[in-house]
Amino acid sequence: MGCLNLGDRTWDLDLLTALDIKSDLFSQVIHSTAIVGKLKPEIASVTGLPAGLPSVAGGGDNAASCGD
Repeated sequence: MGCLNLGDRTWDLDLLTALDIKSDLFSQVIHSTAIVGKLKPEIASVTGLPAGLPSVAGGGDNAASCGD
């Protein structure tokens, strides 16, 4: 994903502009450990997991193997 500026964890707007790609096509860049939601009660009852269990952003295989 060459459009991500790893140094400041933002989409590289100069590159996107040069490639004529709109930045709104990309999701917000967030830290891999950021809590992005909590398990809904109706899903918790089906899975046996506790309602409200935090869900984190996570990362891809290469990003996850690098550490934080």
